Amino acid sequence: MRMIKFFIICMFLISFVSASFQVGNLSHSIDTYYGPQKIINGWINISLNNEPSDSLFRDSSGKIISLINLLKINEEADYKCTNLACEVEYLPKNGQEVKSFYLSSGSNQMIGLNLQGNILNINSINFTIDSDAGPSCTNQLKIDFTKDGLIESGNSRVSDAQACNYLKTRGCFSGNKTLSEFTIGTYPNKHCQRIKLTESPGFKLGAWINPSGDTRNLSMGLYNLYGEKLKDCKLPLVNQIGEYSCDVEYLVTESQEYFVCIYSEKDQGTSKIRGYQDAENGCGFYGSDIGLEIASFEIFAQGKSFDSIGKINITSYLEGQISLNSLMSDYIIQRYGSLDCSNNCIIPIVFYSGANQNINLSNLKINYDTTLGPTISNKFYDLDRVSSNITADFQQLQLNPAKFLTPNNYGEKNFTLTLNNKSIFTQKIFVERIPILQSIKPTKTVTGYPTDFKINAETFENSTIVKYEWNFGGNSTNITSVNTITHTFENLGQYDITVTITDSKQRVVSKTFSVTVGSPKEIIEEILAGKQADLSNVLTQINTFTPFVKKGLEESLDTYNIEGELKGIQTEFYGASSVEEYNVILVKLLAMDIPKYLVQSMKTDKISFYPTPQNINLDILQLIGGGDYSIQGEEAYIKAIQRWGQANLDVKIIFEGYDVGYESSIDSVLKVFTIEITEKGEIVHTPYLILKKLENLKLKENYLDKEESGYIVIELIDPSYEIVFSTTENVDFTNLPLFISPALERLNLEEEVKLAEEKKFKLFLFMFILFLLIILGIVAYIILQEWYKKKYEDYLFKNKNHLFNLINYIQNAKQSGMSDQDITLNLKKEGWTMEQITYVLRKYAGKRTGMVEIPHKELFEKLKNLPSKVSIQKKPIQEKTPFGSQVAPRGKFSSNTQKFNKL
Repeated sequence: MRMIKFFIICMFLISFVSASFQVGNLSHSIDTYYGPQKIINGWINISLNNEPSDSLFRDSSGKIISLINLLKINEEADYKCTNLACEVEYLPKNGQEVKSFYLSSGSNQMIGLNLQGNILNINSINFTIDSDAGPSCTNQLKIDFTKDGLIESGNSRVSDAQACNYLKTRGCFSGNKTLSEFTIGTYPNKHCQRIKLTESPGFKLGAWINPSGDTRNLSMGLYNLYGEKLKDCKLPLVNQIGEYSCDVEYLVTESQEYFVCIYSEKDQGTSKIRGYQDAENGCGFYGSDIGLEIASFEIFAQGKSFDSIGKINITSYLEGQISLNSLMSDYIIQRYGSLDCSNNCIIPIVFYSGANQNINLSNLKINYDTTLGPTISNKFYDLDRVSSNITADFQQLQLNPAKFLTPNNYGEKNFTLTLNNKSIFTQKIFVERIPILQSIKPTKTVTGYPTDFKINAETFENSTIVKYEWNFGGNSTNITSVNTITHTFENLGQYDITVTITDSKQRVVSKTFSVTVGSPKEIIEEILAGKQADLSNVLTQINTFTPFVKKGLEESLDTYNIEGELKGIQTEFYGASSVEEYNVILVKLLAMDIPKYLVQSMKTDKISFYPTPQNINLDILQLIGGGDYSIQGEEAYIKAIQRWGQANLDVKIIFEGYDVGYESSIDSVLKVFTIEITEKGEIVHTPYLILKKLENLKLKENYLDKEESGYIVIELIDPSYEIVFSTTENVDFTNLPLFISPALERLNLEEEVKLAEEKKFKLFLFMFILFLLIILGIVAYIILQEWYKKKYEDYLFKNKNHLFNLINYIQNAKQSGMSDQDITLNLKKEGWTMEQITYVLRKYAGKRTGMVEIPHKELFEKLKNLPSKVSIQKKPIQEKTPFGSQVAPRGKFSSNTQKFNKL
């Protein structure tokens, strides 16, 4: 029995162990709730024993990261390698000037280049690749220099030999939705769709278009996700509803997302595309810059086929101006520590095949300088692979840096992580619109100090966080309604703080954060060194920008005072000795929020600038230039300013945005605008550039500007200007409060008045035509009414005796108690139509048999007598019938009925 138990325990332990790695009893910890496409947050607890450094971690979606790369981005990871670089070693063999090999589809071959000596510089590299692969919709050959996982070269020839219809994609667009049509904008405004392009050498870019009588030229554009135009093409003339496309040659070596856009180069028009609003799953937008993706349009991209490979000449510069010389030099330095290749430096090249093919490599010539003189390498080598193995004790490796992502659709999912296809863990996760716990501050504190902890969280779907639960260890939990709490740790050590939040929709999310509690001196020294390093990094980045931008960033971030404050704290720290003094220093340090990095988040090309009506201030224009306007004429003056600007000036704008990254957020810090103004012709009256005084507005130069009532005014005396300014206010080129105009009295309102009069005339003409159509309609109705009154009966009963006989029958039937339904059935049996029966029944009952009558005769009679209205009493004349009797009171029978009775 004991042996059985021992066997079961052994089998249980073996299930957690592989030949070269082992997970701990607590194998992992990851968050359970995420939003779509969010980074998996958590860690794994793992030990390694001679595990190859190129072993691969793979998640359930197929994303991979090598073991050595995960260890490197976990900066505190502790491990040992069997060689200095912790990388795979390659040993060269069988060097040949011409290397030939066969590759089947899906296979790969690694070839090495061998450089020797103490290298000073790599001057050039050239070689030739020959392949017999024919045209294909997939790339027949891709080349990875230095085996870093990036494709730097391959076949880039475009062919129309194959249609590749299966490579056509429309992004998020669905034809099953209710579609609306949208007028295609004029550049820079455009309709764009985020589409994942296939790996192709070129593309057909197109859209469904309804010309609506439009004849303007339309274009398609390919943009990266930063809004930079990569390629464009002109669409053929659109003369009927349907799909239209044009071709661009642009090599995509790895499938990824781009924006495909449609627009008109100039002129407004009526041509339209179709799509629908979709705030939740949309991937399209309309505007001059990347905007919120709240729509989907019928825009598509279709990959073109790769042509036969034939011959590829590899030179020092690859696709996209990648310097192969620099790539090789950087690899040698990173791999071997320097350019000293006295013991050989091997540069691996991997050839990936997408088709069955024979490959020949030849004409290799690597020209490089060594300390002993110029050298040429001309041989290709086969390589033997010798793995570098890694050993490490149990430790937690953070998964966040690996950037494993959740699925982009909602629901319950299984997240799996493997190492070399052996399971580490599988856990259920939920992809929902839930709050995300991102970070806690601070992550380091000291013993005996009441520390203010602050949690940073992100919410979705307009929800708010209503409750925070804080667990600092043990069974006690503190509850707050705000994201801060004060806590004191009494002992040194590493502590876990578990924060649980509940949002307004009662969704609960928890996350555990690690906090280091140390002695005051050690923690302050560590925090101080970290903040000084962050500031130094930001200052180094600032120094790479132009003097004007550099000054703006320094002032916005207040780097001078921050640097001085840090130096002061450092001085205090060196002189401190008591706990109280250290606590004072710690308070100051924790209150300082120093950015970790700086980035230029956006820079546009030159964009035409047109002021929006809401940014044109007539009051300030009146103040600086005189003149007058009425509130009623305000719109006309604003349009006159816009029209004047379009007619007289060419205004271009370049926009730059700069962001800083903090521990838990990225904030905008500076906006820089360059305004280029050129007169289109001679301008008689000097215009003014009027700019609202934005937050921390700084002008690059003295433009002889003056300030008036919260605006900066520059008189544009010269025919061209370049005006540069910066601000910290949240504006960009789409809503910049700037306009250019001459004085009010110099504006020409005649055209605006003319347009207004044309508008009034068109309205009058519309009303007149509408009135005329109504009159014609009434006349037509009266004519039809008279026809019914006089001709309809003749049409139904060409023989009047038939009518009289029917009326007589109905009268007798009624007297005998028959209903209308029975009368109708009997008459139908005798061959009378329903139209005739209905007419006679209504006539017998004294009801209307024709159309609703317009009493036109009475109206005309009243209108005729209206001018001669007098108050003379006349004795009424008693009307006589043709038979001399008085007119009978209105009864059941019409005049025709009376005539029938008399007959």
